[in-house]
Amino acid sequence: MEGRVEELLGRLVDATERNAVANEKIVSLATDERDTGESILGPPFCPHCGTFNPNVRSEGGDGEMAEFALVAQCRNCGNILYGVPQGWLVYKTKEEAAQQIAGKGGTDDIHNG
Repeated sequence: MEGRVEELLGRLVDATERNAVANEKIVSLATDERDTGESILGPPFCPHCGTFNPNVRSEGGDGEMAEFALVAQCRNCGNILYGVPQGWLVYKTKEEAAQQIAGKGGTDDIHNG
């Protein structure tokens, strides 16, 4: 029985070490992608306080759509954040856009600048 416990503990240690190495590789890859400026899609969060999908306030602007970025104030921590779109899904109506957002697990509340 004691030998079996030692075997299981050894396997557990090996698996934990492999998991740690894999996690380090994932972090390294993500850091490399971020630092090279490649497209990284991810959930909305405040880069200051880490709040997931924060409530924000934004003022409108004008210019070419392809060069737009969201400049908003996080309602949780009050800091300014900058959101850069990785692509656009464009709809004819507010309702179509709301359906897309609701389908992604968001709310169907579309805010107008």
